[in-house]
Amino acid sequence: LSHREGDYLVSTHSGLISLFGTLTAFQGGVLRGTSVRMSHYIGGQNSAGAKKVMTLAFSISSCIGAVISVLILIGRHRLPHLYSNDKRVVDATSDLLIIVAIGYFLCVVFYLSMAVLDAQGRPQIVAFAFFIGAWVVALPVIYVNAFVFDWGLVGIWVGLIIGYIITSLVLSYFVLRTDWNAVLADAYRRNNLHDETESVTSTVCLTGGMVDQLVDSVTGSPRFFLPSPSPPWNRTTSP
Repeated sequence: LSHREGDYLVSTHSGLISLFGTLTAFQGGVLRGTSVRMSHYIGGQNSAGAKKVMTLAFSISSCIGAVISVLILIGRHRLPHLYSNDKRVVDATSDLLIIVAIGYFLCVVFYLSMAVLDAQGRPQIVAFAFFIGAWVVALPVIYVNAFVFDWGLVGIWVGLIIGYIITSLVLSYFVLRTDWNAVLADAYRRNNLHDETESVTSTVCLTGGMVDQLVDSVTGSPRFFLPSPSPPWNRTTSP
């Protein structure tokens, strides 16, 4: 594509990727905070608290998405100058930032759904949604847009945004159909398994301490561990 239309498309695409990645850091903070806080309530068997966190996170994420999307649209002629002074790059980026702004706002559902499923302990659904959105949908759409319809870089970004939309729809479907009783039961099972592991570890440590005390009482000299035998190549043998 760059060979046919010009190397400036590579600079345009790289700049957009960098800008989009930087702006998604704001949503990433909400994602991690939501995941941690919901995990706290789910681990405590409090589904009502987890749902309140999800609602609050959606409100915050929507506000952030709306504000940043509007700022992108307002500053779409100035933002390209952050990484290039080439007029072709600036003009191409300015046009594509309209698509980026729309996609950024739609990614609110994408990030929130990932946070909720991560807190519920269902990362396999996130992997499945990414497979559907990125490989089954986005890649063929990008190819058709860029090389069949000859939309160039615009077609690539339209395909990427469509992939994000499909991924978000798959994720939100599983979030909305969450069986909270099953989620709480699974969290309870994991917590009990963790407690049992800690109990076994404590028992092993206690047993080891009793063996050390027994050895000390027999030998009359304190020791914190039993010395391991020296390897054969270090042993001295009498002639």
